[in-house]
Amino acid sequence: MIYIGIDPGKKGGISAIQQNGLTDKPRENRGADGKRFPSDPYVYIYPMPDTEQFILQMFKNIFNYRIGIWDLQTGQKDISSEPERMKAIIEKVHAFPGQGVTSMFTFGQGYGFLRGCLVALAIPFTEVTPQKWMKHFGLKKNKEETTTEYKRKILQKAQNLFPNSTVTLQTADSLMLAEYLRQTDRS
Repeated sequence: MIYIGIDPGKKGGISAIQQNGLTDKPRENRGADGKRFPSDPYVYIYPMPDTEQFILQMFKNIFNYRIGIWDLQTGQKDISSEPERMKAIIEKVHAFPGQGVTSMFTFGQGYGFLRGCLVALAIPFTEVTPQKWMKHFGLKKNKEETTTEYKRKILQKAQNLFPNSTVTLQTADSLMLAEYLRQTDRS
């Protein structure tokens, strides 16, 4: 299963968590003591592309990985693998007081485009409010916290959950959305 988290907006991101890679063989690592342990799922993290063409291409790339056209670990074609199912989650956001009409229109247009990409590629998706997924991870903003401090708390949580991945302030929310979907998926 591949879980896609989408944090819409220019300063957002798109992340995908692929549970077991493209083969049925789980990857294993050895710790310092030589004991085997399962590795983290494959994680792909992208800052939000600047143009609609790049957004669509990125979704097509994720979709092509799903059907086994390209094995990301070896860089080789792997058509033998079974197609994996995909699910996406997109953060449901709304207008804030003081936002300009033009910026809200542009944001809404981008949000609709992201949804359209998911529909066009037949990737089922749900929407979730920021409050819901943040509550799931115990991330509550304190009254004295600035937005930047709070974002850093989300970044720290993402880095703790995925220590082998490069997570930034821009991409932390999308990765946490993908992980929220992975943890709450009941199918």
